[in-house]
Amino acid sequence: MKDEGLDEKSISEAGSSSSNTSSEFKVESVDPADGATNISTQTISFTFNKTLSSYGAGSSNDCNDQLFYLSTDSNFGSCVGWNSSCSGFSGAHYKVTNNFKTISLCTTSLNSSTTYYLKVVSSSSGTTLSSSDGTNFTEFTSNFTTQ
Repeated sequence: MKDEGLDEKSISEAGSSSSNTSSEFKVESVDPADGATNISTQTISFTFNKTLSSYGAGSSNDCNDQLFYLSTDSNFGSCVGWNSSCSGFSGAHYKVTNNFKTISLCTTSLNSSTTYYLKVVSSSSGTTLSSSDGTNFTEFTSNFTTQ
């Protein structure tokens, strides 16, 4: 009997009906991608692996007021505020698409030749990021550099 293409599993994995990774609530992808260079976009999008039931995006420069941080400081001592001037955003600084799995944010004008750091957290002052099944969110960080 050939076993080509079959994956190996431990006894505990084989007896489990779900894996730990499927129960996590996390950012599945970010645009611009982590480590991307020569970026000129005004829009940053986060796609989650689960449907969002609670979210928000503060527009102030205070990181503590936001779930989605954008900063030139890798320690997030201050954040860049979000803007509402992106095309297709209907006067808001964010929009939710993809059956409530993707949130896109409109940035202010980004400085050229600058590294920006992104962070998504589960709660801020007054707002919580949660999935439709109530799974706790796993914090996310990434960065990109503008052209």
